[in-house]
Amino acid sequence: NLIDRISQEDTEGYLLSCKDSYLFTVGLFSLLHEEKKVCLPPGMEEGLLKELSTDKGLISDFYPSAIHPKQNETSTKISLKKFSDGQLSLFTSGSTGERKEIRKSLSQFNEEISVLNQQWPFPETQSIISSVSHQHIYGLLFKVLWPLASKRPFLVQDCLFEDELNSTFTSFPDSILISCPAHLDAMVKFPEQDFLQNRHVFSSGAPLSSTTAKEIKSISGNSPVEVFGSTETGGIAWRKQSESTDWILFDKVQISNDENKTLSVKSPFCEIQNEWYETGDKVEILDEKTFSHLGRKDRIVKVSGKRLSLDEMESKIKNSSFVEECKIVLVSENSQTARESTAAILILTSKGSETLQKIGRRKFALIIKTELKNFYTAVLIPRFWRYVDSFPVNSQGKLESALLDLFLLGFDENENRHPELKSITKSPDECILKITVPTNCDFFEGHFPETPILPGVGQIFWAQLYSKKLFSFNKVIGIKKLKFHHIIQPGEVCELILKQNGDSIQFSFSKGEKTFSSGFISYA
Repeated sequence: NLIDRISQEDTEGYLLSCKDSYLFTVGLFSLLHEEKKVCLPPGMEEGLLKELSTDKGLISDFYPSAIHPKQNETSTKISLKKFSDGQLSLFTSGSTGERKEIRKSLSQFNEEISVLNQQWPFPETQSIISSVSHQHIYGLLFKVLWPLASKRPFLVQDCLFEDELNSTFTSFPDSILISCPAHLDAMVKFPEQDFLQNRHVFSSGAPLSSTTAKEIKSISGNSPVEVFGSTETGGIAWRKQSESTDWILFDKVQISNDENKTLSVKSPFCEIQNEWYETGDKVEILDEKTFSHLGRKDRIVKVSGKRLSLDEMESKIKNSSFVEECKIVLVSENSQTARESTAAILILTSKGSETLQKIGRRKFALIIKTELKNFYTAVLIPRFWRYVDSFPVNSQGKLESALLDLFLLGFDENENRHPELKSITKSPDECILKITVPTNCDFFEGHFPETPILPGVGQIFWAQLYSKKLFSFNKVIGIKKLKFHHIIQPGEVCELILKQNGDSIQFSFSKGEKTFSSGFISYA
């Protein structure tokens, strides 16, 4: 079995990366049993695992060269000894955007689980269904460790899709949903929402939109519980938006703030237990148990020498009845002056979408710009505007900030050669990009005046462009098996699907069951 295997190896630390939560749990407790150091990588990409495993073993259920934590065909009971206070490492991006390893002990997780049990003493019969990964602290705590400690069953696979959720909750009606804002935003838009009825729902990773919170309350009869915290601090507070937008501290957690309203936390869940840790958040402390969140302090930037809070501007724009969600990013324009500007990427409400279609992009942006002029000088107001279906998120539902720049490709270039990107869905070896083909795209020039079609060279250009951006490829050495089945015309909405296989990308342009084109691109 796995314990025998790792006990015979002279390896002190192991990476543990499994898709299946049961096999993850087998790997975790086997490593703790053998007093090995456990490291949970922040993703499942092959390059990332190779980078982190230079001095570690690898236990995984999806990499052939790794140790697989599978069960023996003949079930044998193993007597686990009492664990010493083992160490787990997790990763966070931190305020600098660089990977940061956070080390915590088993006793720290045990302290936090004890508080969760006291706060929400659900019956043992209530099982856990999750849409988030156990590889990060929220999923690790709420999907695996808390259920195990409270003798509550949990589903080993992640549930993301409508048919999965309805089928699973039909089989396990007395269940709790562990999810995140991005997944819940999608779930409330499913045509069938039976799985949400009479359901307790937890969310973490980012603030849940008030619209989604209200929808869940309306469908399920219960207000979703939002959990606020980080890998460094563990859980800090919780709230139910339908009752109050203020946050309530967990037991054993203390907070303070300075003259700049920067939040500091002290608790047994922190990386360094019971010592003050300064976060990147700004808060207003209301009393000894509650506070309001004012945004992130590390999202203060300078544009042409003027200070701007990106959180504040996003909040101002979201006050519009046209806007559901907003992200403001800095854009370094491709000009000789290297001018830096702001760009707004918006998810619109149904009212906003109807208005955009009716009055056009220029007038629509002008409406929001006019309102912003009441608060900001002209140099701070976004020069570029994008309207998208969703923001790119990781497996925990947290925003993939680095991918936001893809929505802005081609904005400050003389040539109009880029598609209008509407959404990005990325996994380690596959990416699906929903695009709209611009009617004024330069690739239509000469193809053909009366019946314009997107030429193959344009489709290959887009496949290469996004392959390089998303999978870090450089030099193209070959293209093969090109097939063009149907023509693509101006205004077409379709999906560009990119699948990585070693040093090559299989691409296809499709819409539902219809494939427009496909091929393989090889890279050096």
